Amino acid sequence: MIQSIEGLEFLKLRESCRLKAYKDQAGVWTIGYGTTRYYPMGKIIEGDIIDQNRADSLLMMECDGIGRKIEDLLNVKLKQCQYDALISFIYNVGMTAFKNSTLRILINQNSEEDKIREQFMRWSKIHRDGALIVSNGLRFRRKRESDLYFSC
Repeated sequence: MIQSIEGLEFLKLRESCRLKAYKDQAGVWTIGYGTTRYYPMGKIIEGDIIDQNRADSLLMMECDGIGRKIEDLLNVKLKQCQYDALISFIYNVGMTAFKNSTLRILINQNSEEDKIREQFMRWSKIHRDGALIVSNGLRFRRKRESDLYFSC
């Protein structure tokens, strides 16, 4: 399965695009649509600048990599909307976090909708000054991702 054009646009709306390196809410150097590394290697650093084509390319490469790993972690057949929602989620929280999450366990168990939605919403906090705090932006994003997950 590959990410749909609608799924890619959904993710772009959640991330927005900045062509000059900036620190995200957690203080990590980021560029483009939230990319923290160049591929195949290299961290984003202060002063980096890219063009729109590079930003789009970095986003698509990362989403393709996420997509290949999703199928290894799940033993259920996903619908396109579910696949797209999980790519957006994993793009934001990271593959290791998803791999170790209760969300992944519940998806593999074909759990009830309310339990899966609850797990999406648990991922609405950021680290700031040594503490976990709720991010309204992430709460909105998780709601939209869970809505997308159950939209088909």
